[in-house]
Amino acid sequence: MATRASDRAQRLADLLARVPVGPVPLPAPNGHTLIEVGFLAVLQRRLSESAAEKTLAALVGAYPDWNELRVSQGQEFQHLIQTKSPDAAALVARDVREYLQEIFQKIHGFNLEALRGDVTEAARFASQVPFLGATVGHYLLYLACPEELPVSPSIVRSLDRLGFAKRTSSLKKAQAGIEGLVPPEARREFVIRIGRVIENWCDPKKPICWQCPLVDACPFGKKVLREWKATQRRLEIQRARDEDRARKEAEKERKRAVAEEKRRLIAKAKDDARRTREAERAKTRLTAAGKKKPAASSSRKKSAPKKSVHKKVTRPPARPARPARPARNGPVRSR
Repeated sequence: MATRASDRAQRLADLLARVPVGPVPLPAPNGHTLIEVGFLAVLQRRLSESAAEKTLAALVGAYPDWNELRVSQGQEFQHLIQTKSPDAAALVARDVREYLQEIFQKIHGFNLEALRGDVTEAARFASQVPFLGATVGHYLLYLACPEELPVSPSIVRSLDRLGFAKRTSSLKKAQAGIEGLVPPEARREFVIRIGRVIENWCDPKKPICWQCPLVDACPFGKKVLREWKATQRRLEIQRARDEDRARKEAEKERKRAVAEEKRRLIAKAKDDARRTREAERAKTRLTAAGKKKPAASSSRKKSAPKKSVHKKVTRPPARPARPARPARNGPVRSR
């Protein structure tokens, strides 16, 4: 049984050895408080280790109260950041305010020392600091409870997916189940590397197992990878169909454009021909009218009628009417 547990512990260590660590090592405590260790980890994202130490000392000297620094504008303390680049100083100032704001929202203050010795609260804190990140958050969990195996809901979820633990809502039960997998001298390395897995790939809702270096040894990851590949194949088929449809539509549109241009050219040619014919007819009419104009004027001159002079005829006056003869009573004699 002990051999089996030892084999599982070695297998887990070999798997986590595949996980790349960050380019900058996490800051050692060296007498710093937990919030200062987190502060240094945030500063070292953009500054060297020595510059981060000097910047932290300058900020602590200028702002004894962390809340005062949290509510300050970046321009107010940007000159305390140990860098010659104004752009880098502005980015570091923004990170400082983001870090302090996240700490304040999680614990309603800045006293992370209250987490020491309390695995449950430290684990809850480590799992809910997206800006600080799961790697640094779980490192702070390790520093807060160095005598115990650092366990959080996120660690239990990842180990369950890897097949090394069973998911449970009780951190104590989960801790007891994986206690033998991580020897005390390997706890720091364990929490940092599993924290990177949680932060970069093993998201609770949208894991990106196809990018995780542990996918080939993770039952959950293999299933997600198969589904992802099937989805990618479907998307590729759909993409090919969409491209073919778009290509056909583009060809139809091109043919329509060519046909429309052809119709336009034909209509233009017809219109130009009509205009040419009309211009020629007009020119012909003008030419014909120009030739007929002199003859028409001379004929008009020859055929112009002469004015007739009518003599005034004097008619004789009308004779007066004869008076009627009286009628005779006797018989009319014949002559």
